[in-house]
Amino acid sequence: MQDKKIYYSSLIVQNLKDYILYTANLSEWEVHDEFDNVTFTINGTRESLFNFVFCGDQCTELSIQKTLDYLRTRDIEATWVINSHMKIRDILEKCEIKHVSTPKKALLNTQNYFLPADVIPNLRLNAVNGSDLLEQLDLHTSKIFYHGVGIVSTFFRGLSNYDDENPRLRFFLVTLNSEIIGTCGLYVQDSVAGFYSDGVLPIYRNRGIDLKSKDSEVYCICYGRSIIDDSNNVIGVLLWIRNVSDCKIKAHGLELENSKLTQEVESYKNVFNSLPFPILKYNKNRKVEFYNLFYDKYVDGSKKFAITSSAHSTKPGRHVVTYKNEPKVFDFVKIPIQGSGSIVMYGKDVSDAEKLYTELNSYLATQKNLLERLPVAIVIYSKNQKLKFYNNAFIKTFQFDPKFLASYPTYHEVMLYLFESKKLLEKEDFQTISNQRHELFKKLFASYDDTMHFYEWKSVQGINNTLRFGRFAVLLRRMQKMILKLLLSPP
Repeated sequence: MQDKKIYYSSLIVQNLKDYILYTANLSEWEVHDEFDNVTFTINGTRESLFNFVFCGDQCTELSIQKTLDYLRTRDIEATWVINSHMKIRDILEKCEIKHVSTPKKALLNTQNYFLPADVIPNLRLNAVNGSDLLEQLDLHTSKIFYHGVGIVSTFFRGLSNYDDENPRLRFFLVTLNSEIIGTCGLYVQDSVAGFYSDGVLPIYRNRGIDLKSKDSEVYCICYGRSIIDDSNNVIGVLLWIRNVSDCKIKAHGLELENSKLTQEVESYKNVFNSLPFPILKYNKNRKVEFYNLFYDKYVDGSKKFAITSSAHSTKPGRHVVTYKNEPKVFDFVKIPIQGSGSIVMYGKDVSDAEKLYTELNSYLATQKNLLERLPVAIVIYSKNQKLKFYNNAFIKTFQFDPKFLASYPTYHEVMLYLFESKKLLEKEDFQTISNQRHELFKKLFASYDDTMHFYEWKSVQGINNTLRFGRFAVLLRRMQKMILKLLLSPP
């Protein structure tokens, strides 16, 4: 049977778990294991320093959430301990758990291990076995590890009356020349010792005693080669150590910066993904580098091809996209990014405008059809006095040449045609109309906010006499009756 692969980090976490559970039972604190594959401890403080959560390999998101809800209900912070190879880190990040730790500790196999007593002269380890010494331990570790005073003495309160002849857990106040310079502790189980709370007071650091400093550690790489004699027997090992702390610190800084930038990018992506219109970005090689959730979800394959094909045209054009079972018209706009050659395109929702244009064109077509059917001559001029519309009655009434009207002449040119070709105007009347045409159009196109009063039919008859066309007034009266009938008829 093949042995199960054992990770070094698993040994560290297991030793830490045994150490915490042992201490919690020793000090009579709470130990919980009611949620599947999750074990956690709660001491007398709400801080996360000694409130630990250990997740097993088969831990599920549900058990993590139950544990988190329980801790939040009691307003307790905790440190979640995981192995470097465990696959639940994403779940912890999803649950927004702040304190996650992958412990890095030194383990020592105590079997056949011998440490000479005089490695450092005048260095003594004084066991913490009473309440006074426990308070001293708490005070000194607060200076070394910068925690609140009282946390260590609270969690390790069971040490003050601990009388086991062969204890698993031991803490020491380290003295050099009878002066306390630091602390250390170890937990031993199954011939494996894990070292905890080992550190030197700040005033004694950088004296060759300790490699730790505030918020940092010294990182080294150890290289080795075997020393072999002529008989190919290993007679020794050559080791050399390289200090890579600067590289590690820089790498850690880059990781933090990268994590920060990644979060910012995700934040921007969330903004783009929340927008109710498509956005995409092309590079200079016409390759799509980014698109938002709307584009990915609602733009189908054929539309995507059409949009991407039009990316580098002058006008990308309009495309219909089905959004929530409703067709939407998007007018795509290009925005070049200076200095990069990239292009951002976004779809401007013009569905309402397109609908209005469609309705307006329908109304205009209906209006044109109505004006064509009226038995009275109708002519419409634009603001620049050019002919814009005329019906068949207008052509027949004044016997216009269709080619002349097809050139869309001006109002003056129409009057001139009636004067010269049809002789329907006296010279004096034509001159008056010509002189007053600008003022006439100005009044017609000006905004009018008051009640409009029309001429009496007698005046219209007078104008009709001027035009020498007796049926004009009759047709106007017919048109008036038709319009009144339409206006007065019930809807």
